[in-house]
Amino acid sequence: MPVDARSAQESNIEDIEYPTVDREVSAEIRPDSRRWDLALNRLIEFSELPAAPDEDGNLHPSRKAIYGTWKLLELLRDKGLPDTIVLDGEGGIVMELFRGLSAERFEINLDGCCEWLHFDNCRLVSRLAMRLPR
Repeated sequence: MPVDARSAQESNIEDIEYPTVDREVSAEIRPDSRRWDLALNRLIEFSELPAAPDEDGNLHPSRKAIYGTWKLLELLRDKGLPDTIVLDGEGGIVMELFRGLSAERFEINLDGCCEWLHFDNCRLVSRLAMRLPR
């Protein structure tokens, strides 16, 4: 249930209806094994980074962020895997999905908490704090 961008409320990720993924486009975004492997390899790569910050002071992802991202990837596997998975520099991980003029962004922070943002035509239309499965 999307909420106003100014007031994020907490929700379970399983309860969220993803506006950019519907029955009509589901065949188009079905995950293939190669894309799934790339996503998991990216997480493995993140897990091998040293615990200490890099030379610019950026924090590498925490174990909680990596685990939370993995659980989220499992949930998104049949709904559409992210187009990008990157570090946020503060111990978290950011995943983005792009569908035409819509974009969805999942920000998994250092503590493993997640925030979902939905953009239409570069404008934030929904923002939701989520609890990831343990």
